[in-house]
Amino acid sequence: MKDKLMTLIVGAEETHFTWFHEILSFHSPFFAGAIKYSCYDESKNNTVRMPEDSPDVVREFMRWVTDHRVGGYGLGSDNPSIDPWTYWDLMVDIYIFGNKYGIPRLQNVAINEIISLFTDQFAFPRAATIDKVYELTPSGVSLRKLITDIVVLSHDNVEALIDGQSRFGEGFHPDFITDLVKRLYRAAIDDKAFKDQRLERSQWGQVRRCMYHVSEVAARSNGQRTTAYFVTSPQEEDDLVLTSAAAKLIAEGDLAVTGERTKDKKYSK
Repeated sequence: MKDKLMTLIVGAEETHFTWFHEILSFHSPFFAGAIKYSCYDESKNNTVRMPEDSPDVVREFMRWVTDHRVGGYGLGSDNPSIDPWTYWDLMVDIYIFGNKYGIPRLQNVAINEIISLFTDQFAFPRAATIDKVYELTPSGVSLRKLITDIVVLSHDNVEALIDGQSRFGEGFHPDFITDLVKRLYRAAIDDKAFKDQRLERSQWGQVRRCMYHVSEVAARSNGQRTTAYFVTSPQEEDDLVLTSAAAKLIAEGDLAVTGERTKDKKYSK
């Protein structure tokens, strides 16, 4: 049993998280190769060190792996002491973690949570949060697009974002300023379409969240590539959910999986 488990040692304080190797491998190509291709002695003990990552983020990742959900915020949640803006920051960290380790479905969960935060709480990204996104993600990722759209399509005055700055853009990542100007330019040259796209905050709950989703889940294991395709939808419950047994077969390269909805999932050997 022990050889089927993987232990993650996370952060400077070396917080330990342990779960099944094959399930972690299914969700991330990083974990699939971390043991097999590592030359460190720790790999013999199925141990992976992640010193640059946050235990809080990995804790949410493990919750998602085991329970197919993240912890939420406020009273009644698994994170009762977290306010909406802190949870915004946590979901950004979750998205960045998913991008770093190749976990698109986790990124999609973070996108869903961020849209819900904006719709329900009017929780708006802080300048430091936007800077982190642009500092730690590559150009073209969906989170950058979502943030830019929230700013341009939802705010009556973009200056609300830069309140207190002595000059436009001061203190913001230059790539964010570029994306913002491009988005505003597109709005200016097609004013009618822009007005049609403008949304009240309450209407963001009707946005097709799959517009900001990563659409392919790729699992790498045992030096082979096994891909599970699914069609994303606005409803989180429509995501393809795999049992531990199916995840094990996928990790071993013996199972091909396709499906559009949980209830329609199909396994074939």
